[in-house]
Amino acid sequence: MSIDQLWKVSDVATFLRVSRSTVYAKVAAGLIPHRRVVGQLRFVPDEIRSLVVRGA
Repeated sequence: MSIDQLWKVSDVATFLRVSRSTVYAKVAAGLIPHRRVVGQLRFVPDEIRSLVVRGA
């Protein structure tokens, strides 16, 4: 998977229909799987989709 295929915080917020600050809070709480790429948060789309399917 290339860096271009990873989602940014704003992409996750849009997908989950929450604010960016909510995404940051859920990351800090360990509720959303993420990666750090050069200090920036990035997300694997399939992992975020599976959260929705599981109802997390």
